[in-house]
Amino acid sequence: MHTNDEIKETILKCLYEHVQKSKGPSGIPMGIRDLTSAVKSKIDVKQQVVSSNLHSLIKNGFVDEKEVQNPYAAAKFNSKPAVKYELSRAGISYFDQGSKFDLADRNTGINIQMLNSAVVIGNQNIVKNIVREEYKEGYLKLEELGKRVNLSSDIKNEDKVNLQADIETIKNQLAKVSPNHNIVKAALASLSGLADISQLSSHYESVKNWILSILGFS
Repeated sequence: MHTNDEIKETILKCLYEHVQKSKGPSGIPMGIRDLTSAVKSKIDVKQQVVSSNLHSLIKNGFVDEKEVQNPYAAAKFNSKPAVKYELSRAGISYFDQGSKFDLADRNTGINIQMLNSAVVIGNQNIVKNIVREEYKEGYLKLEELGKRVNLSSDIKNEDKVNLQADIETIKNQLAKVSPNHNIVKAALASLSGLADISQLSSHYESVKNWILSILGFS
C-alpha cells in the first residue's frame, strides 16, 4: 500500500522523465492515459488514486494543466483540445534543487487561501539565498527538505509555513563565516517533529547530522 506522498512523488518523476525523453516542447505534456500507465509501471496503484493525487499536485502548483489542440483533427473532425499535464516551475524545481536557474517560490505547495492569516510579499526581482561554499552541501539538504515539506500531505498548511520559516532561518545562517549556533539549534529543534513523518524522517536526519558534524555542535 503506497502513501499519497509516494504516489505524488512517482507522478512527478514520471513527468520529469518524460521531459528528458521528449524531442521538443510540443511533446512534453502528457495525457492522463500515458501518465497513468507510466505511474502504474513503477507502482501498483489504481487510476482513480493517480487522478486524485494529480489533482492535488495541480492545486498545490507542482503540475500545470493545459489544453493541447491537434490542428488537423480540429479542422477535419472539429475535435476539442485534449487536456494534458506537465511539470510547473515548482515541479521542475523539485528536481533541479540548487541550480542557479532554479527560481521557484519556496512557498509553492502551501495553499495560502487555506491559512488563517497570510500576506504574500514579493515581486519579479527574485534573489536567491547566498551560501558560503563550505556550507553548500547543507544548504542543498535544507532545500530538499523544504520542498518535501511542501509536498507532504501529512502537514497542515499553517505548519508548513512555520517549518519553512525555520528552514530559511538555518539557510540564512549559512551565509555567515560563523553561523550563530544558538539560532541554528533553536530552528533545528523546531524541525524535530519531522523525524516522526516517514517520508521526511531520512531527510530531516540528513540535515541534522550535517549540522551536528559540520558546524561542530555537541
